[in-house]
Amino acid sequence: MDKGIQLITIGAIFTTISNYCMRRSIDEGESNKAFLVIQLMLVFPVAILLNPVRTKDYKFSHRMAVFAIITGTIFAFMQASLGKALEYGPAGLTFAVVSSAAVMPMIVMVSIFGRPFGFNYTICNGIGSVLVMLGLFWEAKTEVNSVTYDYNAICWLIFVTLAFILQVSVLVLMQWRALFIQFPFYREQLYLPFDAESAKSQWFMPIMFGTAALINLWIFIYTRNDHPTICEFLYGAFGGLSNSLGSFFMILATEIATPLEHAMLFPISSVEVMIMCNVWGQLLYGEQVNWLANACCVLGVLIGSFHYEILRGFC
Repeated sequence: MDKGIQLITIGAIFTTISNYCMRRSIDEGESNKAFLVIQLMLVFPVAILLNPVRTKDYKFSHRMAVFAIITGTIFAFMQASLGKALEYGPAGLTFAVVSSAAVMPMIVMVSIFGRPFGFNYTICNGIGSVLVMLGLFWEAKTEVNSVTYDYNAICWLIFVTLAFILQVSVLVLMQWRALFIQFPFYREQLYLPFDAESAKSQWFMPIMFGTAALINLWIFIYTRNDHPTICEFLYGAFGGLSNSLGSFFMILATEIATPLEHAMLFPISSVEVMIMCNVWGQLLYGEQVNWLANACCVLGVLIGSFHYEILRGFC
């Protein structure tokens, strides 16, 4: 297994733990607002420890800091939109729609940069992506009947669409940053005023999460008058630690992944998280899981992850 896929798998495990902590926090409270604040407040210092402190690289880039603030802002509003979508519509379908955003960054990157930067979207990649999306929506098909065409349905559609677009934007920006590291001599073709040294700034993750934490804190103070409960605090803390590790391995995977791995990097993470969350959902909550839909996703990842050069005779 290639190293990029190994790292994205490790990140998916920690993300699954974070999702479980969010579920437990929602069980204790009425929303995930307190969870997100506590989680991101913890993620921020952990990101400092895992990046500039761990690498002993404290070089600061003002341009990359602005880029991180933009990414963090989009990330914060994606989370807020996801939370509002969960208030108005079915949880299963909501997570399926947002998870399906994982197959979009490669399409965007191929459209913008194409072959010169190793983005060669093959027939096998396309088939794999379609199967992943079909599996994600199939997984939530039991929830579709609960969506009616009323005010709640309209609000849900608006917020879940916004969450989808913002999630795609965050993933694209992360891969865009990685290109400056992997192709240091093609700065002009990448359209942004960064160089490889700026892109390698270890302050990217801390600033990104710090920005998201401040925005979510403002949302919490503005919309909620009470204080987080002890359970919300504990689950937020454990979730924050797990989320920071998951994000660390995900970003590291984008930095070292080969061009062939980039096509299915985020879809692999999406499917792995979905399967692992379904396992603890069935074991701990007795949820009904559509394992055929999970198999469809896995098949999509397997087809899309194979090197096209090996399968071109069959595709």
